[in-house]
Amino acid sequence: MAVSDGQLTAREMKMRLREKPLSELMEEAEKLSSISDCDMDLLRAYLDVLEEKDPVLPPDHDPAAQYEKFREDHAELFDVSVEMPERPAPKKRHFPRVRKILTALAAAFCVVVMVADASGAGVIDRLIEWGAETFSLQPVSGVMELETADENGFRSLQEALEYYEVEDPAIPTWIPERYAIEGIIILELNDSTVISAKYVSDNQELSIRVFIPFGEAFTFEKNVTNEYVSYTAKNGIIFTLSKNMEMERAVWEIKGYAYSAAGGITEKELKQMLDSIQVKG
Repeated sequence: MAVSDGQLTAREMKMRLREKPLSELMEEAEKLSSISDCDMDLLRAYLDVLEEKDPVLPPDHDPAAQYEKFREDHAELFDVSVEMPERPAPKKRHFPRVRKILTALAAAFCVVVMVADASGAGVIDRLIEWGAETFSLQPVSGVMELETADENGFRSLQEALEYYEVEDPAIPTWIPERYAIEGIIILELNDSTVISAKYVSDNQELSIRVFIPFGEAFTFEKNVTNEYVSYTAKNGIIFTLSKNMEMERAVWEIKGYAYSAAGGITEKELKQMLDSIQVKG
């Protein structure tokens, strides 16, 4: 039974507790500590007496002295030198030298280009063409699609051809940047349907037409003058090129459909348009 604190002073409580055996003190102290509102003065008295009867550390305990004695008794644990692995020497970098070489070559190249261009050799133009061919670069295209459908219900030539069920239409996917689509024109003829896309730029016009035949009797005029040339584009299509009234023109035929492109463009721009055609199958 735990000692009641009653009217006992702390000194008297400790005197009473000292008369109890160690096991009884430990049991009563444990029970007292489990009570939520236990008498803290009484609990401290129990702990003080327990420390007197069975101290956790000896009275003469000196942690620093104990540590020094441990070092003396086990010196081999503290005298072992740990050898760190030798770090390999950093590899010599050659980047600065490479940069110097590239800088010198670039400077020499610029000098050659400027001299050649000044002499009328057209090196810059050829370099641009070489870059476009080597890296498949394509200049920015003009606008080929309306924001909203026109009076015929189409926004682009591609959309109109899909409606008329033209399989894999071989039409350009690029036009000169200065041009923008104005509309789609549908023309019904006796032997065919002609679907045209009209593009405008200031006072110039550009058109791409697709002739959808009704039968084998359909014929297509490939050139308006006797002066024409054959051109094979990068996509393998063979075109017939001609020029009439300062208008560049190209015609071609694939899978029974006839196509033409004509307008106020240069021959180079016309060929860029033809090269942009994507052929399937």
